[in-house]
Amino acid sequence: MKLRLIRVALAAMTACVLLPGFSSALISGAPPKDHLSGSLSEMLEHALSSNPQVLLAKAKLLQVEAELKDVRLRVTQEVLEAFNDRKRKRREMETVVRRLDRTQALVDKGNMPQGELYDLQLQIANAEADIANVEGRLRYLVGAELILRNEKKTTAKTDVNSANRSRPQGRPSVPQKFQAALTSKVTAIFDDMPLDKVASFFQNATGVSFTLATVPIENEYGEIDGIRMGLSLQDTELKGALLAITDLYDLVFVFRDYGILVTTHSHAYSLDGATIPSSVTLAGTTAGGGSR
Repeated sequence: MKLRLIRVALAAMTACVLLPGFSSALISGAPPKDHLSGSLSEMLEHALSSNPQVLLAKAKLLQVEAELKDVRLRVTQEVLEAFNDRKRKRREMETVVRRLDRTQALVDKGNMPQGELYDLQLQIANAEADIANVEGRLRYLVGAELILRNEKKTTAKTDVNSANRSRPQGRPSVPQKFQAALTSKVTAIFDDMPLDKVASFFQNATGVSFTLATVPIENEYGEIDGIRMGLSLQDTELKGALLAITDLYDLVFVFRDYGILVTTHSHAYSLDGATIPSSVTLAGTTAGGGSR
């Protein structure tokens, strides 16, 4: 901080030396020109170019512009590195996939042990995890996460039902038979995976039935089963994983007798039962949770 102030002061002093009339006065030995005798327009022109506060502000502006250039250069380098890193990792994974196909054919013919397949499958899983990490870094670098967060905030403000969704409306608690599943830990990486595959993964991991509602959804996918997810979970409770999905994709999980229904806010509004998130409004109730 002290070094920065010194730089600003030196820049201001340099600007003062270069003032019209001041530098010529130093060279000639004559006193600086008296600008008080000029017209108002001349005084204003001189003040806006030579006032010490203006000079200091200009010096600070130059410093900020230099810092901005440095940041832009650094971000450019980081994006290039991450982009090329992703490209390289994708090529490596494609090579392993081709090896897996060839190995699978040899294993089927009995010419190679099954263990070779497991090693290659593990390499592919690790490569997919590496690519997901690089893409997460790219999303941060290009500001995609911030844009998505702002879009969600804007959507929430313009949604006529957002006020009702902000508090629970007479929902029952989660049935006891689901409690153990909600606290079970899951680890997975979903890289552009269809929602039905994600639901199948949770079902196999917890033993709870997941069902996708056949209702239209107002987003770029057009319907629920068209959603493709990108999400990384590391030893996360199922409840936390479902909350992350609701945050990212504006879905609702409704607890029914037959299992968990994956649906939209507008559809869940008319369904009795506990939900994730718990703030989803239930039709026919008031803000206090009672019946109308």
